[in-house]
Amino acid sequence: MRRIFVTFFSILITAFLVQSAHAENSRKEFRLPPQAKPISENVYLLGQAMEDGQKVEGVAILHPKKGNAKPGVGAAGKPPTACYGYIANGARWRTTENYLVDPTNSRGMDVGGVQNAIATGFSTWDDQVTFDIFGSEVSGTVDGVDTTATDGKNEIMFGNIAEANAIGVTVVWYTIGSPKTRQIVEYDQMYDDVDYDWSLGDPADPTKMDFLNIVTHEDGHAAGMADLYDTVCSEETEYGYGTEGETKKRDLHTGDIEGIKKLYR
Repeated sequence: MRRIFVTFFSILITAFLVQSAHAENSRKEFRLPPQAKPISENVYLLGQAMEDGQKVEGVAILHPKKGNAKPGVGAAGKPPTACYGYIANGARWRTTENYLVDPTNSRGMDVGGVQNAIATGFSTWDDQVTFDIFGSEVSGTVDGVDTTATDGKNEIMFGNIAEANAIGVTVVWYTIGSPKTRQIVEYDQMYDDVDYDWSLGDPADPTKMDFLNIVTHEDGHAAGMADLYDTVCSEETEYGYGTEGETKKRDLHTGDIEGIKKLYR
């Protein structure tokens, strides 16, 4: 009887280890591809591709935890005139497309809570304009962040971001051409659950990344907004650095609101 119990226990342990190894091996990963070229702070040009007969260009925007912010000056040593910027001049959504969420949650976080936070982050930006930027969550396969070409899906997921100190990454693809007609055609987002722990709800856990805080920031990129690195813009949702326990990016600040309204007017 004892031998049978030991054998059964060994089988359970083996099955658990195999399942754990499979889950670890299937973890989605983001790594900057060889062709990526830095074009500004934490922004990388991924190259060009074709979508529906149009030439498109991709950029990867990393959200770092650490860095040295600029001392609050803009051109000619003067303070910036506005605390907002754009990924590419005129690049915005011109048709509404829905999005997919990976059902795999991060380290025990409630899947429904993750989905609600994503929808809330999108609404925070959508509420400032009359155009429906982000649409709704739909079902489908989330297979990773697209760094070489588009695949017709806006995908949101947790995974392993190989780049150092990156909390999250958003890849945005947009058409090449006149700023008056330039449009975003796809985005993918990944949140690093290997190097960082995540939390939902109030009060925020000071030892973990607040998911709504970071997702609202990344949603700004998906809409066409760029990062900010001047210290005078440190209260904006699109300020480039984040840290554990931070919640001020859950809501938009004056520069975020002015910028998104101008982009989608």
